[in-house]
Amino acid sequence: KEVNASLEESMGCNMKDEDSVRDARDKLKTAISSAIAMGVSESDLMDAEIRRKKLHNTIEDLKGAIRVFCRIRPLNKREEGLGDSMITKQTDPMTLKVGANGEHTFNFDAVFTPGTQDEIF
Repeated sequence: KEVNASLEESMGCNMKDEDSVRDARDKLKTAISSAIAMGVSESDLMDAEIRRKKLHNTIEDLKGAIRVFCRIRPLNKREEGLGDSMITKQTDPMTLKVGANGEHTFNFDAVFTPGTQDEIF
């Protein structure tokens, strides 16, 4: 319910005003996080997540900022054979935790987990 209200509200924000767009994005992000914490599946939040990404991209465009993307590669056969394990965890579409215990957090414009080229693009 909170997600739908935030999603609806974000549709009326001034897309040429960075503060207005940032406020709408932050409200939507908070609503999405709350919904996930309450057990709502991420697939049910897809429309809200797409809108949040659009708002984020609009902010970046208004700022004229450089965008940074992160793609996590899968372990190769040699690494698997040596018993290595993944030390990265995508916590949301823009955040990556690195380290055996997730002790380092990094934010990007997008984080892509291991997958095929078709899945990523």
